Amino acid sequence: MVAAVVSLAATCYPVFSPATQARYATEPDANNIVAAASQASWRDALGWWSGAWIEPDMPYYRPLPSLVFWAEYGLFERDFQKYCVVSWLAHAGCAVVLFLLALSLFRGRPPRVALGMALLVVFLFNTRRNIMVPQLWEPYPIAWSVMPYWPSQTDIFSLLLSLLSLLVLDRYALEPSRGRLAGAVGLFAAALLFKEMTVATALLAPIWVWYRRRKIPWEVGGLYVGLGIVFLLLRTHFVPGAWGPEPPVPMTFGRKLLFYLNDELFLKYGSGILWPIPAALGIIALAWVLRRWRQSLIWLLPGGLGWTLLMCQVVGYNFTAFTIPGELWPWALSLLAWGGLLVLLQSRSWLNWTLTAMVVVVHMPIMHVIGPHYQYWPAAFWSLLSAALLLSAGDWWQALGRRREQTEA
Repeated sequence: MVAAVVSLAATCYPVFSPATQARYATEPDANNIVAAASQASWRDALGWWSGAWIEPDMPYYRPLPSLVFWAEYGLFERDFQKYCVVSWLAHAGCAVVLFLLALSLFRGRPPRVALGMALLVVFLFNTRRNIMVPQLWEPYPIAWSVMPYWPSQTDIFSLLLSLLSLLVLDRYALEPSRGRLAGAVGLFAAALLFKEMTVATALLAPIWVWYRRRKIPWEVGGLYVGLGIVFLLLRTHFVPGAWGPEPPVPMTFGRKLLFYLNDELFLKYGSGILWPIPAALGIIALAWVLRRWRQSLIWLLPGGLGWTLLMCQVVGYNFTAFTIPGELWPWALSLLAWGGLLVLLQSRSWLNWTLTAMVVVVHMPIMHVIGPHYQYWPAAFWSLLSAALLLSAGDWWQALGRRREQTEA
């Protein structure tokens, strides 16, 4: 309940803003879909199962969203704000399922900690910023940007069904039953029919089960991967030349992944603003030393400031760079990014590495495209990983203190 309220509150403004209805006077995707829906018949609806989807100029195989858009037109016609309300409610559903998945992942923690981390996942899911592209997208949260663009229901519903599939599969991994496995696979099949992005779940599901059981039962791997392959073959048969996921290019995949994970930091580093890297690493090292030797963290303030100013001068050739907002922000981002990476590298938690693998997987189908709605899926798994790393950072911090106490004893 709380997860739904948080998500609805975080994304309500763009849904009910008067500007939302006005934008669709010239929005091509929405107008093309509505024009097609206004002319569609039951014969056309059947044809969506064996041919291109409702928007004829775009060769996609998406029968379920075609039916949803057709039904929405029958209910709302050109009242586009109501289409956005459907997206808004479906987004709240995604947040609730994500909350339940997080609770399951953190179930070994004290109840209050697990609940707090699950709510943090929901908060991060709603506040993850989209990629900044001047004159195309403002640096708003991804969920905020997706809500007023109702054609992105393909992303929202496919994620909702995929998360439900993982939730049911999680129950199956803990208490196996044929009914749970059949339900999980059925939800996966429905998600595939919403958007081809869902092929990522063919890998996410085995990874998830491996985390739970340290092995991948053949029925899970075979059903998910096999169904994903069958879907791609059917899609190619029904819609030759269909648009969709493309195999990532190995030489550029890593660079694009880093860009998608933190485009602002990637661009700052690329433009030559490098002093935040040694500045952040030095502050992290100083915090570790102070904690390891049980010194007051008050020394982190003058020590961190002095080290940062030194790096501004030595690496950035300008000790006043620290006072420039355009360079101060990369310093703060660097603290988070490098701190998270160090926590991950020293972590012995299989959960952190499992979620890292899942974050990589959900980026694989979108390496050739850019836009807020393409980042909607990654935002969900990035939120899970961020919360897990924060927990590991706390564990690491406490372990440093205990290690010093044991040494003194």
